[in-house]
Amino acid sequence: MDKPTITKKEKSVELKALETERERRVTRVFWLGFEILLIFGIPAGLGAWFGSRYENSNILMGVLLGTFILSWIIVSVRYRKISAQMKTLDDMIRAKKREEGIIE
Repeated sequence: MDKPTITKKEKSVELKALETERERRVTRVFWLGFEILLIFGIPAGLGAWFGSRYENSNILMGVLLGTFILSWIIVSVRYRKISAQMKTLDDMIRAKKREEGIIE
């Protein structure tokens, strides 16, 4: 069977859809800033509250250090996931532009 032919207009619709998805993901990165605030703030707040229940400052420092390290791990995983998604989307857009003869 022959491969179905896609018109130039249909390709443009696909390209627009990919670019719209990229813009949606850029907005998602903006909101990630607020998530990072919560990712660091909540564990630090809970760590400070938990640590203040004990008079031993070593426990407080240990809990705060643990929550800080955990927060960085969470942020790193989230960043890598979003970065990989954005790279894949940018590669798809670049390939679609090459198909259409629009080279950046």
